[in-house]
Amino acid sequence: MSLHKKSSSVEGIVTSDAVHGKKLLAKKLWLISTGLVIIFVLIAAVIVYRQYIYKPKTQTTVQNRISPHAQQAINSAQTELKSAHTPSDKATAYSNLGLAYLGNDQGTKAITAFQNSVTADSSDQLGSLIGLGYAYNEISQNQKAISAFQQVVNLLQQSTNPEEQGKIPEFQNIVKQLQAGNSI
Repeated sequence: MSLHKKSSSVEGIVTSDAVHGKKLLAKKLWLISTGLVIIFVLIAAVIVYRQYIYKPKTQTTVQNRISPHAQQAINSAQTELKSAHTPSDKATAYSNLGLAYLGNDQGTKAITAFQNSVTADSSDQLGSLIGLGYAYNEISQNQKAISAFQQVVNLLQQSTNPEEQGKIPEFQNIVKQLQAGNSI
């Protein structure tokens, strides 16, 4: 048995099995790395497509999107509003209606309800202004959301209630996030 490396001759060129093996290995590694690059590009394309391009089909009417429980919350708040007699009761009913709309992705209707709550009773605006800020955020009206949350911060700063004053940093942070162009 000989320990010498075999060589082959192709049209006068002599190559050893070691050189031929290295070329084969390099070709296999190139194919594997090219395949991995293609896989990564495909994955990235799917991610971009799903995040920025694909929009699932939505139902055409708001009524179809509202769950029975959500519709019940809206109906209950509307009934509460009809039976409200004092400004405070009306403000609470409008606020509850705004929350029901906000919980059902009906930002524009929520804004109207929260605005009505603020005007119905000016003595307790805090909850309505918070809801108003979130509703403006939902429909991407950041400047109006900032204004509503800044009013919340101002009211909290005027409060003598330590629990309410403890919430000031939370709403200041929301204002900063919105000012930076972020959604909350």
